[in-house]
Amino acid sequence: MRTDFSEFSFGYALVEELANGFRPTLTAVPVFPSLIEEGHEGGGYDVKFELPGAPLLIQFKRPDVMLTAKAKEISIHGLGLGTPFYRFHIRSSAVSKQHDLLLGHDTGTNLVYYASPCFHEISTFNGHYVAQQIISNTIFIRPRDIGRLSAEPHHVAYDGTGHGWRFSDEPVRVLKLRIGREIEGDLRERLRGDDRPLGEGPIKEVVASIERTLRRLRISLTDSNPRLSRLSGSKRDLARLAELAHVYLGAQTFIVQHVSDGEPS
Repeated sequence: MRTDFSEFSFGYALVEELANGFRPTLTAVPVFPSLIEEGHEGGGYDVKFELPGAPLLIQFKRPDVMLTAKAKEISIHGLGLGTPFYRFHIRSSAVSKQHDLLLGHDTGTNLVYYASPCFHEISTFNGHYVAQQIISNTIFIRPRDIGRLSAEPHHVAYDGTGHGWRFSDEPVRVLKLRIGREIEGDLRERLRGDDRPLGEGPIKEVVASIERTLRRLRISLTDSNPRLSRLSGSKRDLARLAELAHVYLGAQTFIVQHVSDGEPS
């Protein structure tokens, strides 16, 4: 069965909480190109190009729900998954290059994840939303921790305790599955590793990384939206990044920064 809520609803709730949930030391600012085009600073939010920061890309996943131990992960493979557990599907490379693009972008320094909920009922979703507990009940997986995939369909099976496996025919353990705020460690480490102002390199480098991966996979790169021509400098780079992430990687773009120009406490 599927979750009682849509992928859009989950993504919206996670975007909203990410935009507020890491305060008072970190921000994760969602980037909406249409708002940048309309002249809203930072895409409608407060991106500070003069301070250090890092782009974060997230693809939201709506999982299937497995309610009993009759599911093959437990009944056939004997995996230690608690019930209910969840599966999110990754499109075959014969159908879509999205995973290949996400994997190509996941060089070890870029921040890129799949995100999928550890809940499925609308009442639980509403409770987590009101209590600002969506992040805490979401798993985050880097594409490189899933690895390269063959042409057949694949899925990732996981539960809310940190256990996860990649499946085609035989399961392969996903060793670095992050639950909830464990993702903060990755964000802080990335920010500590690069103290350049956001507008002086980090955004341009992520745009270049995505474009290189597109060329390597022989995917035609479209021209940027003509409306972006009215922008210049870092605003244009940021809008282009969000556009590429959305069109080719199926991902939402955030900018992660310290709230102030200092080391978080």
